[in-house]
Amino acid sequence: VRKPMRFRTEAEFREWQARRGAGVRRKVPAAADDSKSPIPRMTRTERAFVDRLEAQRRAGEIVSWRFEAEKFRLTDTSDRTWYTPDFKVLYPDGRQEFIEVKGGYIWEDGLLKFKIARSLFPEYGWSLWQWRKTQWVKLK
Repeated sequence: VRKPMRFRTEAEFREWQARRGAGVRRKVPAAADDSKSPIPRMTRTERAFVDRLEAQRRAGEIVSWRFEAEKFRLTDTSDRTWYTPDFKVLYPDGRQEFIEVKGGYIWEDGLLKFKIARSLFPEYGWSLWQWRKTQWVKLK
């Protein structure tokens, strides 16, 4: 049984597509079943934030970014609660930051998981960004 191929950045996926000779039709490929998708599915809000990250990368403000790069276990109990931040960003000075991106409304459980992860793993930078009307706003 072959494992499905996983790509963490859109650039990796496009490079793979180019090697296969496949045309690029969408920014992020749609799939009926997420388990068969070649890359993790992004929401429209996350895709919009990628534009911001790519602009920062081209300007030299960040070295690289990855979508859903790591998963954090939040509890030691039997319920096994996990949190996956939207983006992992690497800065030129070696710092790593995890970024959570939200749209117009922030659900309480998403905010709670972000806060718990931030308190359990203080060695990383954490930021929460929200799209409000026409701009990105950094929260907390």
